[in-house]
Amino acid sequence: MWLWRFIFSAFTVLMVLLLFSAPYVTPGTASYYVSVLSSGLILVGLVASGVLAAVDWDPF
Repeated sequence: MWLWRFIFSAFTVLMVLLLFSAPYVTPGTASYYVSVLSSGLILVGLVASGVLAAVDWDPF
């Protein structure tokens, strides 16, 4: 379904933007920990939306 592919592509864009900002984040700062937690949440969303897109689950 198009919804899961859209969500997957949105998570992919967010992960790419986060990876581009990674060299500019200083370890040990608050922004470093926020970026680490964000990457974990984005990875979970990527996996979940990828599985739902592969299964072609229709929630509606």
